[in-house]
Amino acid sequence: MWISEGFLHRNSDDLEELGSKYYKELILRNLIEPVTKWADQQVCSMHDVVRSFSQFVARDEALAAHSGDTGFISKLSAHKFLQLSMEKKVSESDGLDWSSLHAQKTLRTLILVGPISMKPSDSIVDFPCLRTLHTEYVDVAVLVESLGKLKHLRYLFIWKSDISSLPDNIGNMKFLQFICLIKCQQFVKVPHSILKLRQLRYLNFHDSSVNSIPRGFCVLTNLRNLRGFPAHTDGVWCSLDEFGPLSDLRSLGVQRLENVSVTSSAAKAKLGEKVHLTHLFLYCSSRLGDDGLITDEKGVSEEEQRQIAGVFDELCPSPSLEYLDINGFFGRRLPRWMMSRSAPVFKSLRIIFMLDLACCTQLPDCLCQLPCLQDIKIRRAPAIKHVDLNSCSPTRHRLRFRD
Repeated sequence: MWISEGFLHRNSDDLEELGSKYYKELILRNLIEPVTKWADQQVCSMHDVVRSFSQFVARDEALAAHSGDTGFISKLSAHKFLQLSMEKKVSESDGLDWSSLHAQKTLRTLILVGPISMKPSDSIVDFPCLRTLHTEYVDVAVLVESLGKLKHLRYLFIWKSDISSLPDNIGNMKFLQFICLIKCQQFVKVPHSILKLRQLRYLNFHDSSVNSIPRGFCVLTNLRNLRGFPAHTDGVWCSLDEFGPLSDLRSLGVQRLENVSVTSSAAKAKLGEKVHLTHLFLYCSSRLGDDGLITDEKGVSEEEQRQIAGVFDELCPSPSLEYLDINGFFGRRLPRWMMSRSAPVFKSLRIIFMLDLACCTQLPDCLCQLPCLQDIKIRRAPAIKHVDLNSCSPTRHRLRFRD
């Protein structure tokens, strides 16, 4: 969001690193405080005093309102703002109408958390200057058709919405840098024109229903973060082939890896050559039910176990990796690059999460030898009966195992 607002000024190659530096500086100065239940300081809270002071300083440009705030509508009518944030509980059915925002023609940032009443005829073209649109628990499907007319939009974040598609003309939004559609279960299709967004730095379809991406995705070489990318094949082509030229990736998340039928396709992803890659998320569809047992009565065949293990073997990341998340893996053994004695080559690896290891029988003995490792969390791995903790230090490593 800082990048989209133009707050960061430096070489465009390292804007994410600069933003991360500023974020950590805010933590060090106690202006924001990390929420402990989130790993890697991903989420922070702000003290009420700091928040109140910030709102006072920005009172002529920004308005932030929460459930129960009185006078919110009157402020909207009396003043034009650049930034507007409205948060209400999902359970609250009454309150704000989309029409009450129409007067804010100069808005650059609009943040909506919680439901807002809309009519089928509502449009977002009333905000021609909008650069940042962030919504959570807002049904914005009626706005999709007009979304493509926001020529200055740089940041689009939609969480838990009824949206089923992006506008077909999204390729005309040439300044768009950030697209994030999380937990949008009805979202199924990525328009081909997205390949025109050469400024795109962040793309996330995590926990949506997207099952394919347009061919030629590899032209988006400016991407730094890519999550929710669906693995799928079409004849001799595999979507993983598209990763090869994306050399600037910092974070990569791939789902439905069980769809990759040829290990050579995984090799073409060239993860080992991506020297900037620090966060890697490798997901398969889980073979475990709610009871923690394999759902298929026939189990997972040895051929399926060998096949998925071979695919993961070829997805070996570079030594720059700091964060590894493996979910739904159903091979009998973990990838060779984790089991091998050469695993300590990952000298920067700090956090490992593994969930739903249906058939895996053994964990690597060398994990605790990783010099920077701080946190290992393993959940639902029914075939693992023994864990060797002899090389782990309780003062340096946090180990968590759950059924």
